[in-house]
Amino acid sequence: MNGTAKRLIDKLFAEKAKGDKVIVGGLRVKLILKGIPVDKLTVEMPDDTILIGKIKTVLQEYGVSA
Repeated sequence: MNGTAKRLIDKLFAEKAKGDKVIVGGLRVKLILKGIPVDKLTVEMPDDTILIGKIKTVLQEYGVSA
């Protein structure tokens, strides 16, 4: 399945930011600092298990179910 990383990031933004662009910006910075290339993720991108693992760790930190 392609695009899992993008869908997980979108879920994080939807649940935590709830449309607030300032919070989305803060989350983007935190993800980038953790080594997750938020701007490069697309729904066509093949799944990378290491990247998805990093994202799932961040989701757990924020209390968002994967």
